Amino acid sequence: LDLSANGAPMGPGADAGAAGLTGSIPTTISNAANLLFLDLSSNSISGSLPQLPGKIQVLRASHNRLNGTLPASLDNDQNLRVIDLSHNQ
Repeated sequence: LDLSANGAPMGPGADAGAAGLTGSIPTTISNAANLLFLDLSSNSISGSLPQLPGKIQVLRASHNRLNGTLPASLDNDQNLRVIDLSHNQ
C-alpha cells in the first residue's frame, strides 16, 4: 500500500478514503511515528491489520476486505480514541 501515489499526506494524518487502494497495509506503517489519523475506509484493502504507530488516535478502515486478528498492541494503546473496522471480512 503506497499512499504517496494517492496524494495522501504522511504528516500527522493520512486521508486515503475511497481512493481505490488495493493490497495490504504494510507492516512498516508502524514506523510512521507521528501519524495521528489514518483513514483507509472504502477501498479494497485486504489482509490483517498490522501493528499501528504508537501515537495514532483515529483509525478508520471500514468497508475493506480486512480479516484476521487485531494486533495485541491495541490492548494497551492509550492514544487510540476511534477505531472503525466495520464492514470487513
